[in-house]
Amino acid sequence: MNLQKNILKENLKQSNENYLNQKELLQKEIESLNLQKSILEKNLQKSSFSQKINIDRTIINKKEIMDNAKISLDKAKDDLQKAKQDKEITLQSLQNNIKNTQTQLQEVSNQFSKLNVKSPIS
Repeated sequence: MNLQKNILKENLKQSNENYLNQKELLQKEIESLNLQKSILEKNLQKSSFSQKINIDRTIINKKEIMDNAKISLDKAKDDLQKAKQDKEITLQSLQNNIKNTQTQLQEVSNQFSKLNVKSPIS
C-alpha cells in the first residue's frame, strides 16, 4: 500500500509539474499573442493614419482643381461679357461712321448738283 501511495504521490507530483509547465507555456503564448495583437493594432493605426493623409491630400487637390476651374470659368464669363460690350461699342461706332459718311456723301452730292459748268465763249 505504501508503494501504491508513493506511486500515486509521484504521479500526482508529475501531473502537477506537467500542469504548471503547461500553464507557464500557455501564459507565454498568451503574452506572445497579446504582443502580436498590439503590434498589429499599431500597424493598423499607422496604416489608417497614412490612408487618411492620402485621402486628405486627394480632397485638397480636388478642391484646388475645382477652385482653379471656377476661376477659369469666371474669367471666361468676364471675357465673354467684355467681348459682347466691345462688339456693341464697335457696332455703334460703325453705325455712326456709316451715318457720317452718308451725310458727307449727301453734302457732296448737293454741292455737286449746284455746280454749273461754264464753258468758255468761243
